[in-house]
Amino acid sequence: MKAAEQGHTGAQYSVGVMYEYGEGITKNYSEAFKWYAKSAEQGCPSGMCHLGELYHFGLGTTQDYDKAFYWFSKAEESGEEENPIFYYLGLCYELGKGVPMNLKKAYDYYTKGVEHNDDESLTRLAKFYEMGIVVPLNKKKAFELYKKSRRKRE
Repeated sequence: MKAAEQGHTGAQYSVGVMYEYGEGITKNYSEAFKWYAKSAEQGCPSGMCHLGELYHFGLGTTQDYDKAFYWFSKAEESGEEENPIFYYLGLCYELGKGVPMNLKKAYDYYTKGVEHNDDESLTRLAKFYEMGIVVPLNKKKAFELYKKSRRKRE
């Protein structure tokens, strides 16, 4: 905690994680938000992604899709690929949350997420094939993607 209070970005992010998930401390989304914001403002890509999530879901702060999209975009610009950043950007574009709806961009982000082994992106991409959204309807491909997603969870 001392390093986080002294401004160490990684420590600030880690304290945010502890508060968000209740790891060794009582779960507190407001505190998680505070620590993620400190790390994000100093350029921590993981802090940016988590801050975006809290804005997106309104945890520890008022729900704000514009701010969520802003922080997801900042995380992507920083080269973040470890967190589900592509899934969240795809979701914003798919649902028109914080950005005008653009299903082609959503598809592209989900595809990037799959390339980085993100299971949530895989599930959303399967839906696009199942429903014929932006791509030709392809139930077989959708089934294969859903099956792959399920295997990853087992």
